[in-house]
Amino acid sequence: MTSDILIRAFQVFPLFFTQICNTCLKEECFPIIWKHSVVIPIIKPGKEGCNDVSKYRPISLINIGGKLLERLMIDGILFHIHPNDMFNDNQYGFAAHRGTVDAAMEVTKFIEEILRFKQSTATVSLDV
Repeated sequence: MTSDILIRAFQVFPLFFTQICNTCLKEECFPIIWKHSVVIPIIKPGKEGCNDVSKYRPISLINIGGKLLERLMIDGILFHIHPNDMFNDNQYGFAAHRGTVDAAMEVTKFIEEILRFKQSTATVSLDV
């Protein structure tokens, strides 16, 4: 089912789809069929002539129902976290108006401050 079909079906049967999603969230159920995805290998720029497997970046296209339920789950979590001020000041992922550039700028500012006092520092970065 494509997103266009789902949108049109939702316009005709909004209560039906709302009930399905609410039941999934209430019962903590993520239907197995919605977990299936198609993995498409995309060639990284500049690696077109390479024969190494690492030249590919896998892109996973999740089922549209799964994408919808995933979005509802994320929105529900964020709806709870934001008003209750549960984000750490160093949180950049899933934070509105904050991203990787902001995180890099904070690290740069921190390192510049350390170097100004002629001290040493080490940085560990995780991409989870």
